[in-house]
Amino acid sequence: MLQDNPYGYNPQSGGTTPSSPSPTPGGSYIPSEPSASAPSAADRSTFPSPAVPSIPDASVINPLGGASTVGETFSPGAPVLDQPDVDLGGAKRRPVNKKLAIVLVLILIVVGVVGGGAFALLSGKLGPKTTPPPAVQPTPTPEPTPVPEPTPEPEPVPVQSNDDVRVSNVDVLATGLNSYFSLNGMYPGTNGDLVHVAATASPCVELLSLNLIPACPSDPAGEPSFYGYKSDGVTFELTAKLDDTVCARSGAVAAGAICLYKVVGPLQPVPEPPPAPGPEDQ
Repeated sequence: MLQDNPYGYNPQSGGTTPSSPSPTPGGSYIPSEPSASAPSAADRSTFPSPAVPSIPDASVINPLGGASTVGETFSPGAPVLDQPDVDLGGAKRRPVNKKLAIVLVLILIVVGVVGGGAFALLSGKLGPKTTPPPAVQPTPTPEPTPVPEPTPEPEPVPVQSNDDVRVSNVDVLATGLNSYFSLNGMYPGTNGDLVHVAATASPCVELLSLNLIPACPSDPAGEPSFYGYKSDGVTFELTAKLDDTVCARSGAVAAGAICLYKVVGPLQPVPEPPPAPGPEDQ
C-alpha cells in the first residue's frame, strides 16, 4: 500500500529524489532538507500538502509508546521518545509477608479439619439410621453322641428236650402224691394195676381236687406215649419212657431195649401211728 508523500513533492515533475531521512535516537526518522535540485516553492504550491488532522480536547495515545497532550498534533515524522511504563496498579507491590502466609495456611487447615469433623458428626446423627445386620452366631458344633455299649444279649434258654420235660412232669406228680399222703395217710390206689396218667383218672383226680398240682401233665410226644402210675395205697410207682438210648440219666433204668425214668414212693417214711395208751397213762 502506497503512503502519501508528506513533503508535497511530486516525483513525476522531474525532481530528484530526496535523500533518505536519518534515524533519530527515538527510533523515528526526520526528513532531510531538500537539495538544490528540488522543485521550487511555486512548483510545490501546485501540489497541496496533506492536511494533518488535529485532535482537540483529548489525549492521544501514541501507539509507539508516547502520549500526546491536548492541543498537540501528531506528526508521523516526529520522534518518539522513550516513555516510562505506565503503572496500571497505581501503587508498588509490597513484598509478601511469610509469617502472615503461614498463619493463613494454618487457619485454613484448622477450619478444614473442624468443618470436616462437624460434617461427619452431623451426617452421622442426622443422616438416615440404618439397622445393623444381625450378628451371625456361629453354629455350635454338636458334640459327638456317645455310642452306648451294646447290651449283652441274654443267654438263650437251653432247648429243653422231651426227656427233660418228662423228668420234670414225673417229679411234680411225685411231690403231689407225697403231699396227698401227708393229708390222708395213704396214696390214691389203683389195686396195683398200671394206669395211664390222665385228668380223669388217678392220681390226677385226687391231686387236682386238693390243688396239690397246677395241672395234670402229659407226655410231650403225645399219644401213644404216656406216663404210668400204679399204687396199692401204701406205695406208688411213676414211670416215663425216655428217648435216651444210653439210659445214663439219674433215675433212669433200662428195661430191655427201653429206657424208663422211674420214681418209687413213699418219698418219706410213713409216720408210725401213735402207741395205744397203757395202764400207767390211764
